[in-house]
Amino acid sequence: MKIIYSRHFEERYLTNPVESPDRVSLSARVLQGYEFMEASPASLLDISRVHGREHIERVKDMGLFHAASYAAGGAIVAAQQALQGEPAFALIRPPGHHASANRAWGMCFLNNMAIAVQNIRPKARHVLIIDIDLHYGDGTASIFRADHEVRIANPGSIDANFDYLTLDVHGYLSQIEAALEGDNYDIVGVSAGFYTYK
Repeated sequence: MKIIYSRHFEERYLTNPVESPDRVSLSARVLQGYEFMEASPASLLDISRVHGREHIERVKDMGLFHAASYAAGGAIVAAQQALQGEPAFALIRPPGHHASANRAWGMCFLNNMAIAVQNIRPKARHVLIIDIDLHYGDGTASIFRADHEVRIANPGSIDANFDYLTLDVHGYLSQIEAALEGDNYDIVGVSAGFYTYK
């Protein structure tokens, strides 16, 4: 497995007090021993396949385009590696699943998964996205809502009581298993807002 990484992911982008470069650097230490690949920023063309011009300009005006384009570029490299049959993990920040075509919230600015999926199309036509973040990936769902070739599973966000401390692990895993059954996907992407605490 290759780990897609860039020193730019460790840059601090101050949009929320909990955001920290440690989220990437501490995880990178845990993953030592795997092959790391340097990522490049996503091109404006790739980003424009998902996001409108006004949204892109808003992210630029906030001073966040640099970090967000590197995260999207890392997702693209991981998707391209996976399409070639090699498992890949994009160790990227900022996250993206709360970014829709023209809006974003929750420390997300560009939708990394959506940009990566659009980059590898039409080679990967039938796509499954499993969003394992405990928050619902509303941006990704919004972007692909009319696309019947992309299926999205958000298992953690369907906990009956929204009690993440006592989440039913069996129910969570059965939702992932159900998403994987019965379809022949060209590629499966797993999206996670990972959190590392000091």
